[in-house]
Amino acid sequence: MKLCLLSAGLIFSGSVISQDLNSGLKLHYSFESASGATVADVSGNGYDGTLFGATVGVSNGKNSLILSTSGTDYLDMGANTGALVASLSDFSMSSYVWVNTTNTVLSNNGNMIATFSNSLDSYNTNNGYMYLQAKRSRYAITSVRYETEQAAETGADVAKGKWVHMAYTQTGTIGKLYIDGVLKSTNPAVDLIPSSLGATAYNMLAKPSYNGDKFLSDSQISDFRVYNRAISSDEVLMLNGYSSELISAYNSLTLGDISALTADITLPATSGTMPIVWTSSLPLVITTDGKVTRPDQYDATVKLTATLTQTVDGVPYTLSKVFAATVVATQIADDLLANWDFDAALISEDNGTFKVTSASTSAFVGTVMNDARIRTIGTTTKFNVLDLGNGTGYFDMGTEIGKAIYSLNDYSMCGYFRIDADYASLNNDGNFIWSFSNSADIDVDKNGYIIGSLKSQSQSIATNYYNVGNQAVGANTNAAVGGWHHIAYTQSGTTGTIYVDGVSVATGQIANLPSTAITIEGRTGTLYNWLGRSTYKNDSYLKKTLLYGFQLLKTPLSANDISFGYGDFPGVADMIGQLNVAYDENPDYILPELATEMDNLTLPDLSAVTANIALPVKGTDATVSISWKSTNDQLIDANGVVTRPNYYNYPDTLTATLSKSGQKVTKRFPAVVILKEGTQFANDLLVKFDFASVSDSVVTDAAEKHFAGRLKKNASIRTIGTAVKYNVLSLGDSIGYFDMGTEVGKLMYNLNDYTVGAYYRVDTAYATTALESNGNFLWNFSNSTDILKTATGYIVGSLKNHASTITPTNWTPEQTIAYGSPALKGNWHHFAYTQSGTTGTIYVDGIAQATGPVTSLPASTLTRAGQLGTLYNWIGRSCYIGDVYLRKSLVYDFRLYRTALNVDQIQSSVLNVNATISALEAASNETPNAVKSVLDSPYKVVALTGAIQITGLTGGEKVSLFDIAGRQLKVSDPTRINVNAGIYIVRINDFVSKTIVR
Repeated sequence: MKLCLLSAGLIFSGSVISQDLNSGLKLHYSFESASGATVADVSGNGYDGTLFGATVGVSNGKNSLILSTSGTDYLDMGANTGALVASLSDFSMSSYVWVNTTNTVLSNNGNMIATFSNSLDSYNTNNGYMYLQAKRSRYAITSVRYETEQAAETGADVAKGKWVHMAYTQTGTIGKLYIDGVLKSTNPAVDLIPSSLGATAYNMLAKPSYNGDKFLSDSQISDFRVYNRAISSDEVLMLNGYSSELISAYNSLTLGDISALTADITLPATSGTMPIVWTSSLPLVITTDGKVTRPDQYDATVKLTATLTQTVDGVPYTLSKVFAATVVATQIADDLLANWDFDAALISEDNGTFKVTSASTSAFVGTVMNDARIRTIGTTTKFNVLDLGNGTGYFDMGTEIGKAIYSLNDYSMCGYFRIDADYASLNNDGNFIWSFSNSADIDVDKNGYIIGSLKSQSQSIATNYYNVGNQAVGANTNAAVGGWHHIAYTQSGTTGTIYVDGVSVATGQIANLPSTAITIEGRTGTLYNWLGRSTYKNDSYLKKTLLYGFQLLKTPLSANDISFGYGDFPGVADMIGQLNVAYDENPDYILPELATEMDNLTLPDLSAVTANIALPVKGTDATVSISWKSTNDQLIDANGVVTRPNYYNYPDTLTATLSKSGQKVTKRFPAVVILKEGTQFANDLLVKFDFASVSDSVVTDAAEKHFAGRLKKNASIRTIGTAVKYNVLSLGDSIGYFDMGTEVGKLMYNLNDYTVGAYYRVDTAYATTALESNGNFLWNFSNSTDILKTATGYIVGSLKNHASTITPTNWTPEQTIAYGSPALKGNWHHFAYTQSGTTGTIYVDGIAQATGPVTSLPASTLTRAGQLGTLYNWIGRSCYIGDVYLRKSLVYDFRLYRTALNVDQIQSSVLNVNATISALEAASNETPNAVKSVLDSPYKVVALTGAIQITGLTGGEKVSLFDIAGRQLKVSDPTRINVNAGIYIVRINDFVSKTIVR
């Protein structure tokens, strides 16, 4: 099907359609055949081309120039074609292009359909070219090089796997780009014409003029044409295969004046002989049979789309024409739709959150968000202003105002602002003073917005995204800082104007109107309407800025309105003067009653909290509200409820926010919450995972608190030794690790001097390149599972280089003590780190191998507000997502002490490292292929009443059954073994399980 969606305003060429597509045709490659390497110019003007690698034939149903995947195929149109270029002023260029779905280079620089250039090294010669490009669907021309290109483009690469028709026409300075017959881009300021380039020497299809740019490859080109006139939009459609009858029916279709509908309209069923199918963007307002339902308050603009279809030789050709119909609301809204002056009488409080009503009949209600606040300036004459803060503060204008946005054609947006002189991030992307958007994350949902930026003092309105359907006008300079200023945008017809401090600084053509450009079918308005926040998720918030008097009007203010005032509103210069006087007099006026209440607010002694705290919610002046926030709700919540922690006392801070009439002040109260009785540690040994106590995947540590860890992924427990047996942690050969649990993390927030260490055995089969890769952490205590994304600190011990590292963020400010040598393979070893004061020491096999200063201590470096300890405490896994897991390794006797063991304690009196290594070696030699536990078995052994059931058997396994006395029993059916009540050992090949039958 050929489908062409055209705006009602795009084609008005009348009912007479040019039938002579040969008129002015100066170059035409039909690619019907080639004579050797020569491709004929069928226009008869002698611009024959020469094939280099490319071939000619029928491809995807069209006679085509066929370009292989080599990236070197092209057609040379010859130097004599430069004479044609030198003769062109008004002109057209068109071509079909098919990019195969297998094409992998389309998004790279280059990918020209046609290039006319004065050089094959345009980067260095700076002498001009023009091209038609499949990448970005673009026409461009320059007399120098890419920095000065004048272009018309869609910004999107041509679609793959289909024929796409591209046509560029130029009349005077007006350049138009059509895709599949649809006008997609107009540039009214293309000052350069082909003759500006002179007689270009290098004229090629598929080859670029920049060294390093990609050839158009794995593609086909068909029906390439150059005219010495700007062909009409009707003729562009004819090149796309549309008949004059269908085009005439399209052109003659009108609906009359539909700019202010109050009653039903007639939607014709045919145009000429062509049937019409109608669709409506807002069926609740205008149905497809023309029934009109007027909205209550705001005019609604409805896109009515007429689709005309004609089938020629079995191929349907479709044209769609869009009409913008405005339905008048039953109640006419005032011109002033919104006016946020933040007057105290319009401010209300809801549980510490301020709501502000617009000083307009629409009475929209907005919300002060995050660290934004209402601030009063002045003493003699006071003004309430919005202080956006220095973080993520913004003002949410609510969804109701979005309904007004969808009604706008002519309109104005304006407001006063004061940016602190020391604001250093104004040049960052974002810094939007206002934003009205269909999405909170426009990078994901590219569905339209209006934004006003103080970075560029501009207004942008996009149907989709910054590079798709975006139109903008602006001064392109950063807003002034250090005083009050005013910015306004007015839309009158298709003219947009930016005013700064009452002076017009930029004007331009903006055809995107809110009522038609950003409306989404099924929605009644924009959902995300903000002051101070961007609709692009990663953009900067507007910070260190005060806002006042944001206004939205459904009429364009004149220059006199802005300069000298309108209605009850003063002129810009007058208002700026008042705001500057007030700010200079008192930049942050605090209500006396708030200051008094803040001074008088007290709490009982919080140095040793053991019980709930009574937190007042009103001041002695009942008009003052008080809300509370704790730095750690796990200790003290906002209602004063206390939860005493385990193991250690914890600090906390209660913050009281006192508020009245939109103003807020805060007062902080430090506290210490005392641990639960009986939970403190009696010994220096805090954690000992010797893997002796195992139940399913849960392993209990042997120290006094018996923390429960869990085997993860393909980690398992293995038993080594015969005379003396040891349970050891096997990390497997994939992503196995041991999770010590969050309770262990609570110890890390309370450590200064400490020792951490474990025995390990790395298999000789573990490749050295893998062992020396980033990761291979024997231990990891982290505040984040993705430390690159959330850089909140960790302690890690790596076998890559026998190093211990601590950081408050991520790798940038790390402090590390490292031996510098990777783990030895094939034997048991011990790795430990001790912290004594500000000295860190690495021990390998009980010998101090590296020592140095480490001033970052866990208790001060790792602690994070709202947490009681590190959340991700692992053996064998890194907190960096891209790091390798520790693999093909066994671990035994992981310990954590709250003291720095000395060398004697490590070697003999406490850890007895040398003797333990010898014992582990002997056990490994006794059982070189250690028996695996059922924890990593592919089989499941289940005790039933009077039977044992085994699932997961594939056939061929050796299944043995033993009673508690060690006697082997007969197994007839291994999937279900009938037995008496008792304790049994089931062995399946090398996998062993103990089960109790009742």
